[in-house]
Amino acid sequence: MGAVGIAILAKNNKLNEGYNLDINNISFETKGSECTLCPNNCEVLKIYKESELIDTWGNRCPKGSN
Repeated sequence: MGAVGIAILAKNNKLNEGYNLDINNISFETKGSECTLCPNNCEVLKIYKESELIDTWGNRCPKGSN
């Protein structure tokens, strides 16, 4: 579904209450490292939420995604 479809759904299904995300009490951390598993030497960024790895990016090959 594209942006127009999402906009129509949002318009037709309005919330009476807001979301309570409470992000002030969540701990996020970023760490960067250089992957040396291939000649690209990519800078891999890792995002942690409450000490749990939730995402990585920056690798140019599958070797640095772990």
